[in-house]
Amino acid sequence: LAGAERLVSAAALEAAGARFGLSQARPADVVLLRGRVGAGKSVFARGVIRGLARDSSLLVPSPTYLLEQEYGPFRVGPHAREECMVRHFDLYRIRKELTGTDWAAFGWDDTLFRDLCLIEWPEVAQKAIMAKLTEQRDRSAASHAGRVWDLLITVDDGDKEARTVECMSLFTSSGLADHTPSLPG
Repeated sequence: LAGAERLVSAAALEAAGARFGLSQARPADVVLLRGRVGAGKSVFARGVIRGLARDSSLLVPSPTYLLEQEYGPFRVGPHAREECMVRHFDLYRIRKELTGTDWAAFGWDDTLFRDLCLIEWPEVAQKAIMAKLTEQRDRSAASHAGRVWDLLITVDDGDKEARTVECMSLFTSSGLADHTPSLPG
């Protein structure tokens, strides 16, 4: 993927997720997956997880009813030297904005910025996630800080099978990145 890329099928979207996971993701990253119902957020997340697992047949169901699925540990990051769990969240069924206290009550407080977190429907947790990023920035060296990727997946109107994935922004421990990064192609 480069900036925004049009993908012609669910298989291509899953492959793009695998490329992203293998080339960009690292421990402590949070990947916000935005898009309407049926856009392919779970397909992209499945690609990330299967890519990191190096197992294209790994069962990766949507966590819609469970809120979270955990996978790993996997080797992640530059040169795959670091090991971490991957957590796939689907917050679709949560109807109120989550606070940091809510996040901790779910037992998720320690997962953010430790594990690789893929979060579908992140709008209800946006403030809590960004507050946690600020807290992390205050506690740790920038070299060990997590990043927040904000990805938008859209359905192309003319072709219901086609999707576009676009990196809207990348937040680091020092704030918004100077440029919107290209996703791996």
